Amino acid sequence: MKYIKEIPRIFKQFEEKSISRMVPSAAIRNADITYWRARILFLIVFTGMLIGLFVFIPVCVMTI
Repeated sequence: MKYIKEIPRIFKQFEEKSISRMVPSAAIRNADITYWRARILFLIVFTGMLIGLFVFIPVCVMTI
């Protein structure tokens, strides 16, 4: 149960580190349009990876 409460914090750290690699630090501090573009890109990529993981597992089971 303790680990479930940590998930939002871990996700937030992952998001911040990912966005900081995509956007210059000046854009992050100013909440520039570049920052919001990077956030949208992050959410699209993260969602695609999550859905891809859920699709990949059943496909592997079906091929066996």
